[in-house]
Amino acid sequence: MSGYLAMGYDLCTEYTYPESENISAGLLNITTSIYGIILIISLESLMNTYGDIPVHIGLCLALLLGFILTAITKNEQRRQDAKKKAQYERIARIEMNVNDIPETNQLTYSIT
Repeated sequence: MSGYLAMGYDLCTEYTYPESENISAGLLNITTSIYGIILIISLESLMNTYGDIPVHIGLCLALLLGFILTAITKNEQRRQDAKKKAQYERIARIEMNVNDIPETNQLTYSIT
């Protein structure tokens, strides 16, 4: 489950890119806590009524639902695309040397 949680954090960060990663992580933590509380309360009443086999089936169905929702999620990498775009623009600016202004953070070496 911890691997699934890490993937959820990454997807949440990608979908809410212009916003801070802290906001998306906080919303994800709140959502998983509420989901866990609801799941525990409902499965506890199910166990008291029908026994443990339906509870195991319910947990498997919850995992299956999460897998299906993850599988149909569109792969959108806003943060990664913005990072790549910034790197390409910097490389193009270095190559073209816009306005003949040297790049201040570019390392230069002189061999004499």
